[in-house]
Amino acid sequence: EVSVAARGLFALEHLLYDPAYKGYAEGSYTCRLVAAIATDLARMAADVETEWRETEAPLLLDPTGSADRRYLSEKEVQQQFYTALQAALEFDADTRIARPLGTFDRPRPTRAEAHRSGRSLRNVTLSLEALRDLARALSDQPIPVTEAAFATALETAADLDDPVFAGVEDPAGRLKVEILQQRIDAVAAAVAGEIGDQLGVTEGFNSADGD
Repeated sequence: EVSVAARGLFALEHLLYDPAYKGYAEGSYTCRLVAAIATDLARMAADVETEWRETEAPLLLDPTGSADRRYLSEKEVQQQFYTALQAALEFDADTRIARPLGTFDRPRPTRAEAHRSGRSLRNVTLSLEALRDLARALSDQPIPVTEAAFATALETAADLDDPVFAGVEDPAGRLKVEILQQRIDAVAAAVAGEIGDQLGVTEGFNSADGD
């Protein structure tokens, strides 16, 4: 009955952490909305898990043995995961970091993801750790260049004492955030040159490509 903006983790974060909403009374409209969003999230998570276990995972494991000809070969499955890896790295650099960076004349720190709950940098770090695991799983050979690039990016994130990228408004702080963005771009380049070449695949379309 309300806008789609009231759905999902970030709507929930807004209600739980924004000073205009937090501290609501039990049974109030805000309280009931929080409960509704949480219930909706739980339902969506259960649906995703069920679809993964019952449909997607079996299809990816045996792409040519299914009547669903979504994938015509194991190579297409590899490309799907490779595209997911590169798209996620792109999202970290071009959305999670670029949005608060804005421009030098007009930085936008309040556009940082999950800034109200202080998770902006933590979300980037957790994403990099998960993507490193995916990169390792994608390759059956050593990937020293990719490993080194991930290590450098994670070290840069660990050294960045700016949990919500508020420092983008200060030239010195902005430079540190830009360096992290560059480190993530370097990871994407390493993945392309090492894993992509090894698998013989290139990045396919992803949801950020539009029409």
